[in-house]
Amino acid sequence: MTTSAPGDDLRPASRGGSKLLGIGVSGLTVTYLIVLPAVLVGLVYLFISVYAVVKISPPGHPNPVVILVGVVLLVGLMTVLLAVSIWLLGRTFEPPKRSDR
Repeated sequence: MTTSAPGDDLRPASRGGSKLLGIGVSGLTVTYLIVLPAVLVGLVYLFISVYAVVKISPPGHPNPVVILVGVVLLVGLMTVLLAVSIWLLGRTFEPPKRSDR
């Protein structure tokens, strides 16, 4: 067990990660955010096309609420995928924990 004097700095040591790696991850994130609208347009087009084919088979009227909910779910899915990928990258590059025993 270690003891500390009243004036000792108790903050954890700096992790000092690679700046080049941080720039690379931020570059990939910015690229993803730039490409995201084009990907969403393609996914929305695919969703509406499949929905139209399904609605043509049986007689019936298309429901605009289904299209709105589908677009909202697609945007939410792409945003969650970005957040999960950043979280996984962060866990991968985190240094392993040491035991001081």
